[in-house]
Amino acid sequence: MTKKTTVLLLVFVLFTAIFGFGALKSQHKIHKTMTLEAVSVQNLYEEKSRLDLVTQDPFYVIHVFTTQASLSDMEFKTMKMIAQNDISVRGVALKEDAALVKKRIQEIYNPYETVGLSINGGVGVDLGVTSPPETLVMSGHKVLHRFKGPVLEKDIVEIILPLKDKIKLGKSA
Repeated sequence: MTKKTTVLLLVFVLFTAIFGFGALKSQHKIHKTMTLEAVSVQNLYEEKSRLDLVTQDPFYVIHVFTTQASLSDMEFKTMKMIAQNDISVRGVALKEDAALVKKRIQEIYNPYETVGLSINGGVGVDLGVTSPPETLVMSGHKVLHRFKGPVLEKDIVEIILPLKDKIKLGKSA
């Protein structure tokens, strides 16, 4: 093995060790005290009106999605499961055409209480979204939990419902 090959191999190993461990961590991040200011988005169904995403409601979910994501069918199903547990689910289509989003939502059971549209992606920035799908579990302006990537059935049972119960009982999450 030449000296150049050894150095390249060493750089590769170090790079993998430094950045590879992040991939092994859970996709879910808990934010201890992250709060969001008021965030509004264009209403998908009433172009001239805006929807407030972040409110004083005690418990709700904001789901930032794109219809182009290969996981969108699975995501819509899990959002439906969340909504069936009496949890308000607010959808935000990121960088999408309104007609395409309306068509896609008509094809599925619409799990959303409200649907907003962020054509330029600015709302994603306001919410701290890096790449859809992302789901924020909220209490008032406080982010209780952030899912980066798809929400799974087990996440509903193990994370979302227990958080809802804590808020319902008046305990801080």
